[in-house]
Order: sequence, then structure tokens, then C-alpha cells
Amino acid sequence: MFFGKKIRFYTVHVKPDDKSSKVLEDTVLVQEGFRWLAFLFPFLWALFNKMWLLAFLLVAIFPMIDYLQKLGEITIHTAFIAKLTIQIFVALSADDLKRSKLKGKGYVFYDVVSGDSESSAQLRFFERYT
Repeated sequence: MFFGKKIRFYTVHVKPDDKSSKVLEDTVLVQEGFRWLAFLFPFLWALFNKMWLLAFLLVAIFPMIDYLQKLGEITIHTAFIAKLTIQIFVALSADDLKRSKLKGKGYVFYDVVSGDSESSAQLRFFERYT
């Protein structure tokens, strides 16, 4: 940025526990925004983040689009637009998918913090929490 550091927003998720000291250990921050890696490599991004269902769907849908194109059912332009749409959807919903995965593991939404990096946002949260 020309005018200073870029501020990023993070949602804070904690795993509720009886011990308040344990809350600080089980804190996860999820950054808000467009995920370029999820856009460029949606299947690999899903595997890296252990989102098996999404990876399975991507491995099923992309070849199906190619097969429909080979059969002549859809044009090359339609196939490109379909794949691009899926990639954009994955990149835009990547943070929501991470939050959903955390919710399945028992984490709950706790707060929203900002910072120029994840560590500064985490520090800001811990200062506010204690």
C-alpha cells in the first residue's frame, strides 16, 4: 500500500474449556479475504486444508466438465467459464469453509480483530482477552 501497512481482519475462534489458560492455547485466527491459492489450485488447497469432501467434489466436477466438452455437449468457452466460476467460488468461500471446519471440531466464534499480520492481530486479541 502507498499510504502505510495493509490492515487485515481476522475472525477469532476458541475451543470452550473450563480452564481459562487453555483458551489461549486453543485460539485459531482465520483471515478474511480472497484466497489466491484456493483460486489457482483449488484441489491442492482443499487437500492441504484437509477438506476431503471439497477435494472429492473438485476431482469429480472438473473432469466431468472436460468430458462434456469432448462429447460436444458444451463449448470450450462454456467449460472455461464453468471452471473459472468454480475456482472463484472456492477462493471467495475459502474462509467460510475453514470456519465451518473449525465449528465441526468444536470451536466457536469469539471475536474479530485486525492487524497488519496474523501475529499482530493475535497479540491484539490476547491483550484484549487478558
